[in-house]
Amino acid sequence: MADTSKSAGKRVEDDHAFHHFPKGGDWRSRGFLTVPSPEDCAKLRLPIAIYPEDRDYIKKEFTENLQHLVTGQDGAPWTGYYTYYEGVKIALSSSFGVWFEIRKRDDGWEAFRVAREKLHLKHSALPGIDAPTLIRSGEPTNKEIVEEIRASRAASRASQHDAPPHQDPPQDPGWTTGNPDRHPPTGLGDYRLSQKYNDDDGDDPFSSNTAKRGGRGPPRDPYNDPDPYGNGYERNDRNENRGARLKGDPPEFFEGD
Repeated sequence: MADTSKSAGKRVEDDHAFHHFPKGGDWRSRGFLTVPSPEDCAKLRLPIAIYPEDRDYIKKEFTENLQHLVTGQDGAPWTGYYTYYEGVKIALSSSFGVWFEIRKRDDGWEAFRVAREKLHLKHSALPGIDAPTLIRSGEPTNKEIVEEIRASRAASRASQHDAPPHQDPPQDPGWTTGNPDRHPPTGLGDYRLSQKYNDDDGDDPFSSNTAKRGGRGPPRDPYNDPDPYGNGYERNDRNENRGARLKGDPPEFFEGD
């Protein structure tokens, strides 16, 4: 565990002397040889090593809603300050004038979170403490973790229900050449199927195939045009030979044997 409190001020080496105050200091700088400077306090980040207060020596105005218990008293695992939150006992300790939630770590203790706001504790931070950064460096509460997960899931569901953004089809370079009156397609809703095009390249996908048959000009009438397919062969109109007789002498009438 990196202990940034060591870089934020020189601490005593003897654990028993940790509860002593430096010259010119008070309970906020207990455990340090000298009072931490504002520049040193600005470096403070969690987690840090800490020692629970062995005596109730913090000013009463800063210990409201707290109890100082000795080991075994009311189930206290060690001597120090405690409070109750939603029926759970929480251990706390103060350093740099800030109340921290603490826990046992190996053969010592560590401060892992600035006391949550709902505990209604009063701080008296030393000059230079960067409170927002210090708070963010601590561990989130279980409720904060649950809220973050819910918010993440809600955002994920919302993104899945969002319609994909509209994308136009790739524009063929051919659309930008030829007749300037042509309108390139910009989306399915903008296709101009009824637009009349007069292009000479013969490749306009929107031109009529019927109009192309037989060369340029209006569409041919397959019923009245003698050469409806434009191939030089006149058709044999079905009405021309309706009821017509074969040429030549008719056969003799057969009267039987």
